[in-house]
Amino acid sequence: MKFERSEKYDKEFLKENMMGPNCLKLLEILIEGIRFPAGSRVLD
Repeated sequence: MKFERSEKYDKEFLKENMMGPNCLKLLEILIEGIRFPAGSRVLD
């Protein structure tokens, strides 16, 4: 699976601050099949 959205983030920042699973990739997997209206935001 290619993570187009989460690959835009600074990889060094993610490595330095990651605690546990990569939440950006998990979120991308979860919202893969959901259609959001233009301008929508996903908040955690």
